[in-house]
Amino acid sequence: MNEIRKGILKLAQSDPTAIFAKIISVDEQKAVCNASFVSNEDMVLEGVRLQAIDDENDNGFILIPAIESIVMLVCAEKVGETAEYIVVMTSKIEKINLKIDGVQKLKITKTLIEFNGGSKGSLVEIAK
Repeated sequence: MNEIRKGILKLAQSDPTAIFAKIISVDEQKAVCNASFVSNEDMVLEGVRLQAIDDENDNGFILIPAIESIVMLVCAEKVGETAEYIVVMTSKIEKINLKIDGVQKLKITKTLIEFNGGSKGSLVEIAK
């Protein structure tokens, strides 16, 4: 029982794993962003991932946060003094992308809903 108590105390005293930050810039090609802490805007986190899995084809569903939006970041990995964060929630969305097998299947912006990279007039093909 004493070991459990020690573990809980250690966890409670550790660095927070979720923080709030403001988006400074976004690099869609690399699927990363830079963000400053809400509590201290002088502290900047660079290379924050926009998706949990680092996939060279950017497969999956990616929310692109708007500049100056408030995001929740979760610590994905901590090695020594270095931590790697991921955006898990955002107050404003600039764009939504969905890629499957490296192919853009869906893109949503304020003025556009595009299927299949715009081929076939962005219409969905039901049957051949």
